[in-house]
Amino acid sequence: MNKSTLLKGALAAALVITLPGLSSADNDKCRNVRFRVTNEHSTGKKILITAVKYHDVVNNKQVTKGIANVECKIHETCYTSEKDLKDVEGTNINNIRFVYKYKEQDTDWSDEVTSKAFDPNNASCRADRTYGPEPQGFVITGT
Repeated sequence: MNKSTLLKGALAAALVITLPGLSSADNDKCRNVRFRVTNEHSTGKKILITAVKYHDVVNNKQVTKGIANVECKIHETCYTSEKDLKDVEGTNINNIRFVYKYKEQDTDWSDEVTSKAFDPNNASCRADRTYGPEPQGFVITGT
């Protein structure tokens, strides 16, 4: 056997071992998840949602996911952009919190604050899911 044949065999073996692991890692992603939120902030002004935090029950860790900024007017129900949540497909997430800013009296944005924790009725993550009960979703009050 020449070196070229041995090299091809080793490469093929490495791919057979590696590729199944990659596909199972992708299978753990909870794809295209959105969050429904209503702004009832005590200031009566807009909020700007910048991230979502949640507890990954299976891996027992707190996760923070940056999201495309969502500006939400007072009394408005808003939706975050779709996000893939790593390692939680088919498992529970809870203790959902939103990182946001609110318009201050001088019309500047506040520093980032974190909402109270929300626990969904059905915490199991699945593809194309929207968290937050209809019609308002999770209500941010600022208190």
